Amino acid sequence: MGFHMHGMWSFGGEKVETPTTILLRKLFRYMMPYKLAVFTIVTCVALVSLTNMISPYLLGLAIDNYILVGDLSGLLNISLLYLLVMFMNWIATVIQGYAVEWTGQRLIYDFRNKLMEKLMFQSYKYYDDKRTGELISIVINDTSTLRESFISGIFNIIGDIFSMVGVIIAMFLLNVPLTLITLLTLPVMFLLAYVFSRKFRKAYRRTREKIAEVTTRVQESVSGIRVIQAFGREEDSQARFQMSAHEQFEAQVQAGKLMAIFWPVINFVGSIGTVTVLLYGGFLSAEGRLEIGVLVAFLAYVTRFMNPIMQLTNFYDMLQSALAASDRIFKVLESEVDVEDSPNAIELPKVRGDIRYNNVWFEYVKGIPVLKGINLHIRPGEKIAIVGPTGSGKTTLVYLLARFYDVTSGSITIDGYDIRNVKQDSLRRQIAFVPQDTFLFRGTVMDNIRIGKPNATDDEVIEVCKRLGIHDFIMRLPNGYYTDAGEAGRKLSTGERQLLSFARALLKDPPILILDEAISAVDPKTEYMIKYAIRKLLENRTSIIIAHRLTLARDWDRIIVLHNGVIEEEGTHEELMLKQGFYYQLYTTQISEEIGIEVTGKNNSNSKS
Repeated sequence: MGFHMHGMWSFGGEKVETPTTILLRKLFRYMMPYKLAVFTIVTCVALVSLTNMISPYLLGLAIDNYILVGDLSGLLNISLLYLLVMFMNWIATVIQGYAVEWTGQRLIYDFRNKLMEKLMFQSYKYYDDKRTGELISIVINDTSTLRESFISGIFNIIGDIFSMVGVIIAMFLLNVPLTLITLLTLPVMFLLAYVFSRKFRKAYRRTREKIAEVTTRVQESVSGIRVIQAFGREEDSQARFQMSAHEQFEAQVQAGKLMAIFWPVINFVGSIGTVTVLLYGGFLSAEGRLEIGVLVAFLAYVTRFMNPIMQLTNFYDMLQSALAASDRIFKVLESEVDVEDSPNAIELPKVRGDIRYNNVWFEYVKGIPVLKGINLHIRPGEKIAIVGPTGSGKTTLVYLLARFYDVTSGSITIDGYDIRNVKQDSLRRQIAFVPQDTFLFRGTVMDNIRIGKPNATDDEVIEVCKRLGIHDFIMRLPNGYYTDAGEAGRKLSTGERQLLSFARALLKDPPILILDEAISAVDPKTEYMIKYAIRKLLENRTSIIIAHRLTLARDWDRIIVLHNGVIEEEGTHEELMLKQGFYYQLYTTQISEEIGIEVTGKNNSNSKS
């Protein structure tokens, strides 16, 4: 049996194990929509079990009543009946196999869709302490494991139970003493299964945990390959992957050891039962107390009896893998969504962009405030810059406006509407957000720009790019607007990706625009083009920019200076420079550093020449 084990879900380093009965109830609840398929499977399972039970009886009947007495006509008739029974068995098996596969694949489809829906509507907070590789493992690997280990297994077990009950009845009808001898192996097998079940579950959880680590290592290494190579850390990255892979290998081997011990023991116990029946049955037959055909039929029933027992025991093994997978799946599906629409949420109408922060406090970690009593009014059409040292709460301030997080206390309103009382999609339709790290999806340049407005025509996209001054650079690309941007936009430079993110945001044409250090990573020429386009395109639009380079803030209507989570100062560039307060210190320090770097660069250049 293959091992398909993946990482254990954890919160704060503590592993949480859901009781088996609860997990099983949840799984069966998800199967309820497919009652017709389940009914078909159970019917076929019953038919397969019935035909399997009849065939040994017909075999014994043929030996005693027709072969031994030389009745060829009767033998032909019972042979045809045997073929008919086997044909029915084949038909039922085919239908059962297809129905089981359809149900399993459909369940995977449902689980994956529900998982992705949950992940897509989770808040930023949910992802703060989650590993991408682990989430990928849950959506892809755990759902596959659930189908392989549970869906197929549960229907096989139903068939095994049918078969076992039928075989026991048939054996009692044939010979009671032999049946009692056969049944003596049952308690031993179930005791062994019980003893090993907890060991199996523990071993499988460890293998799942380790394979999740391997998945995460691969994801991080591939995503960060440019950084790894730039710093010459290829061998270090490979060593970390090898360590995780070795730990996963050891976990798999440990689980394999358990199986290597468990199954031979079970097989040996079953063999003891078969040999005992053979010896005692042979003794009875030698004394004339048991017909040869009955003994042959009984031995066939013993084989059919042992197979379901083995499968039931094997189900313990499969169940542990399925439970580990389902535990992780349900942890995601039942995770609390921190930012949700209220029951009475309304559609936010078209706004002017009047924004108010009313005594806003916010904490990422309970008891450690990042923003403290923020009171801020941004007027419609006003262009403000938010500046401050790293960690002062600049990005958090705009994240709260888009409701990526909910405020800890206080409120934020747009045109008088508390953003917690409006639907999130209607709120975000009116905000264009250009994040600090530009992310492009795999597809063409045109596709990526159109994300801002999916129903935009090609002409609309081109017009926005022309107004931004980026049309010419796009047309110089190999296929113009239909150039493949590559995974995460890696076929484009940082500046080019930044410009496309501007086009994406401006195509949306929202009343509110947020630029989170959006022009801090472009060259001076590109920066000039963007600043020129912004002046023209942001008329009558409420705009917020966050930038470390304070020279960018000089041309904006107002500057908000954040420090340690509070508004230290606010005003125009000229007003703040006259105050010679915190902003003045930041500005002069930054200018001095830039001049120092420039002078150092020139000196180094002169010395080399």
